[in-house]
Amino acid sequence: MTLMGLILFVFNIVLGLSVAILWIRQFRPAKEDPRLSRGLQLLQSKISVLEDLSDRTESQVKQLTQILDERAKMLQSKMLQAEETMQRIEHSMQKSLNVAEIFQDKIPHEEIIERNQQSKYVLAAKMANEGMTVEEIAAEIDLPQNEIEFISKVNRDELTFSPDLLPEWAKVKPQKKSEMEAKMVDRVFHSTRPDLTALHKIENEFKESVREAEEVERQAEERARQIDEKAEAIKQSAIQAKQRATQTAMAATQTAVAATQSAMAATQSAVSMTQDALKNAVRKVNFPRIHVDRNKLPRTIED
Repeated sequence: MTLMGLILFVFNIVLGLSVAILWIRQFRPAKEDPRLSRGLQLLQSKISVLEDLSDRTESQVKQLTQILDERAKMLQSKMLQAEETMQRIEHSMQKSLNVAEIFQDKIPHEEIIERNQQSKYVLAAKMANEGMTVEEIAAEIDLPQNEIEFISKVNRDELTFSPDLLPEWAKVKPQKKSEMEAKMVDRVFHSTRPDLTALHKIENEFKESVREAEEVERQAEERARQIDEKAEAIKQSAIQAKQRATQTAMAATQTAVAATQSAMAATQSAVSMTQDALKNAVRKVNFPRIHVDRNKLPRTIED
């Protein structure tokens, strides 16, 4: 083997190894960029957190809506119960007024006089306890002087009875004898009119309670509407953040794909350039043929 053949053999081996290395590098799967993988993992974690937050918000909104519905139903039931109670009270008061109207004229005259007298004693005791003198009490109440002095002496420092335990008729200011007689005459010749003051008072209180209940219901509906708006805003924010994260991940993926394609194109260009260079480097060598005349060779060489 000549020297030129040896050089050509070694050069072919080196060329084959170079082509094999370039081929392996070209078709070997590209390594992933660790920064890109970390970014994708971070985006996935953020998306999962936003989805969890959205689910929790929806569950809380459902719970609040259910609670408000239950409160509204309870309030409506309470209002219905109050209306029924009001109707029963009105019916009972009407029956009481009818009964009082029937039995009002049947109260004995002596009992009326006795009640009026006891009312005078109660009023005299209160006036004495307030610090009024006997003369002032006598000017207001037509009682004997000695009775007024005794009542004033006993009740001057402290009342001998509890005002809260007195019946309703004892709390009314006693009437004078002439006024009482005139009222008895009016009662005989005129029909009595029922006192509906308590009924009107209860009716006004009921209307006020209804207004308060309506106000509470309106406030509850307003709070529910605000909660729904906040929940919807949070949900929309979560959806927008999720969309932005998805778009960012897609853009990063597209950038990575473009970079990979660019690297592959550069590798292919390098391979083609290397192949062109190798083609230009390896050329066919034509050696001139040497003609030897055997007749002219020495005898020793011919043997």
